Amino acid sequence: MEAFFCIFIFLAGLCLGLLLMVIFAKAPVVVVSQFETEPEPQRSIIFPLFIAALLGVVFLLAWNQWSSAAGSQQATPPLSATMLPVPPPSGLQGDMQPEPSGLQEQMLPQAATPIPQDDAAETKNRTGMDWLARGDCAAAEAWFQAAITADPDFYKPYNNLAFCFYERDDLAWAVVLWETALQLESQSADAHAGLATALWMLGQQYEAQQSYRRAVALDQRYSNADWMAQERFWSHRMLNDSQPLRGWLAAGMVVTRK
Repeated sequence: MEAFFCIFIFLAGLCLGLLLMVIFAKAPVVVVSQFETEPEPQRSIIFPLFIAALLGVVFLLAWNQWSSAAGSQQATPPLSATMLPVPPPSGLQGDMQPEPSGLQEQMLPQAATPIPQDDAAETKNRTGMDWLARGDCAAAEAWFQAAITADPDFYKPYNNLAFCFYERDDLAWAVVLWETALQLESQSADAHAGLATALWMLGQQYEAQQSYRRAVALDQRYSNADWMAQERFWSHRMLNDSQPLRGWLAAGMVVTRK
């Protein structure tokens, strides 16, 4: 844009100079007497010098403007150098499903305290649970991810990380994590209950009911919302979302007892 402005100034000055040249060339010459014709050559010498000086000034102004514009462009960093990392995929997008292998490539938030690299996966998972109990999901995610990196076959951090993804509406990723946890440990009642809640919110009611039934069969305490909140750190949102499943299961038990 600055280059076009400089060119415009130069052309405007050039046109102005040519216009003045035409005006002076067509200006009438007053002759006092037939002998006073000597000053005419003097006017023709001064006028081109004036036009040349005018064009020179315009050119210098345009060059100065262009140089300052170029310097400001070099001082501004390119856009690619200031772009933020692309966030991980969120939710279902058409028929696309997230791949479990891409989970470790995501940019997770940094933990509030440094994560020891030589810490055992169980210790890192417990530290993540401590942060989750305090309501700091960002720090908890970092610790759960570190636990997965330390031991990819340890099911607990997959299960716990799924709760964090659920809280930020990444239900598809939460399902992947809970399914991974159940592949590693099929007897995890907490993973069955979490998976059931996510499937229920995704509209897969039958699968959700079967999964929650399995959770209660493994541990009857998952029919008690208060225990889930205090001992398993289920959030108010997940407790509310899973309430229809507990209600359905309780109604089924009543019918069975009758």
